[in-house]
Amino acid sequence: CFPNPAPDITTLEFFMQRPGQVYIEIYKTDGRLIRKLEPFAGEFGYQSKPINLSGLESGMYLLKLRTGKFGGTVQVVKK
Repeated sequence: CFPNPAPDITTLEFFMQRPGQVYIEIYKTDGRLIRKLEPFAGEFGYQSKPINLSGLESGMYLLKLRTGKFGGTVQVVKK
């Protein structure tokens, strides 16, 4: 993610091995789900997705990305 720490918007970059639906969720570090983003269709290759953090308190969050069998988690700090 960049920038990180982020004021209100951060950009998540990832690579898609095949086209498919992409799901992104924002969690607090204690595991509480804070926000689900609208799923979107990802294409093969590198993708970048702006993530709106406005309205969230300052602190650390986990962005969980899932697509098909693949997924990952990144940490982002909200200023």
